[in-house]
Amino acid sequence: MDPINRLSRIIETLRQQMAESAKRPGPSKPSSDEVRARNRSDRPSVEELRHRILQRVREIEPDNPDRGRRARRIFLESVVAWEFGDELLLDSQLDRLIDSLQQTFETDPELDIQFRELIANLAQR
Repeated sequence: MDPINRLSRIIETLRQQMAESAKRPGPSKPSSDEVRARNRSDRPSVEELRHRILQRVREIEPDNPDRGRRARRIFLESVVAWEFGDELLLDSQLDRLIDSLQQTFETDPELDIQFRELIANLAQR
């Protein structure tokens, strides 16, 4: 599977997780329609997103034993903010959401492998 298809599948999984999270009781969250209505021209290009992710990943110490998990978290936070808006980064529930997303990817062996390959491919470009 090529990197674009991997990214599409990962983003679709993120969307599903976000939709499930939005259905849970808690503080007021934007509706799916509000999220979709967000002006996409405001968000950076995919190439700019990739560059931002790489910058943050490179800041992780190379000998850090948790480097892979931290890189995946950076990727998830960045893609969620890119897809749904930077204001989501201020949401008090973001950490729980990212934890849930990471767990989803880590417990699905096929998705986990694709996710690891996608991040490795980002770093190689």
